[in-house]
Amino acid sequence: MIIEATCSGPYCLEDISYSWVLYKFTPLENSPSWLKIHDLESYTLTNLDSTNIVFSGSRKPLEQSSKYKVVASALLREGIVETGEIIFDTNSPPSNPNHEVGCGIHPKKGRVLKTKFNVTCYGWDDEDLPLSYQLR
Repeated sequence: MIIEATCSGPYCLEDISYSWVLYKFTPLENSPSWLKIHDLESYTLTNLDSTNIVFSGSRKPLEQSSKYKVVASALLREGIVETGEIIFDTNSPPSNPNHEVGCGIHPKKGRVLKTKFNVTCYGWDDEDLPLSYQLR
């Protein structure tokens, strides 16, 4: 996921320094709150002072089925600070409620860039349809 901070207006014509903060929502019974993620660098592929932030889905993914808030701050000339935020939910993975073998491939053997393989998956369910698959 990529989030970009943009600045427009007369104060944006000169050097701007950016910073990013990530919060995770904790739905505690008595006091739901946003908790700051202190090791944000481990979740991202970009520096925390760049104009955008790129979250790595593979290096250290965000926790699934959670709510997050990203806050971008831009330090403009004369010490003016502008902030913006976005709140998003992370998805949960598909489930296979019957615990059956879920995927098969045909043919079992072939040649790279020559053979067309067909991958078929059965029994998977998710709230967000249609499902798509990625092979690595």
